[in-house]
Amino acid sequence: MGWWRMVPYFWSERKPIALALGLLVPVAFGNALQPLLLGQAVSLMRQEPILPWLQQLGATSSLKLLIGLLPWPRIWCCKGCSAIRCKARVS
Repeated sequence: MGWWRMVPYFWSERKPIALALGLLVPVAFGNALQPLLLGQAVSLMRQEPILPWLQQLGATSSLKLLIGLLPWPRIWCCKGCSAIRCKARVS
């Protein structure tokens, strides 16, 4: 029941909290997606099973797609926070 004492604070500071969550969710999603894409690229190179929609494209097209998608989660996350220093900025 201790979180009830925080409700007035959350209510009065809802804009900064919404901004923080709005930046946190895409960054978390991008950081969760990137290892999946990298794992699929490694599996493709080793000729192991990969996601069905990637198998339908063929090896060359799948690899090009995965390489093209790999930097996008971090780039997309950092474009929204250009005023804030972002550790994930791609150089």
